[in-house]
Amino acid sequence: MKPKKQNHIIFNNKCNAKYIHSELEAALLWYADGEIISSKRTIYLHGEYPAVSFCSEVLYAQRLLCDWQRKKHLNKKVYVRFKDKDKLNVKLENLEITLTGGGHG
Repeated sequence: MKPKKQNHIIFNNKCNAKYIHSELEAALLWYADGEIISSKRTIYLHGEYPAVSFCSEVLYAQRLLCDWQRKKHLNKKVYVRFKDKDKLNVKLENLEITLTGGGHG
């Protein structure tokens, strides 16, 4: 029997988030840490922010992407700021890490 292979992920973008598919897919696969996950995922609003679910966990897209970019999980005291102030724009180029909150994910 052949081992299972991870298929590409197809996102159903229910909240009109702006994202780069390859980045979000890579970030989710990095988070899964080798576990085979469903190839169909939904991006939805959780509060004010785009999110995806993994094993009953809510993963905010902006934090997931920043975690993946740095290959480590961000401390909960660290915030992700949207440079253009559009909370639906979770492209890495629009995200920056900050230590101050105030309307950031």
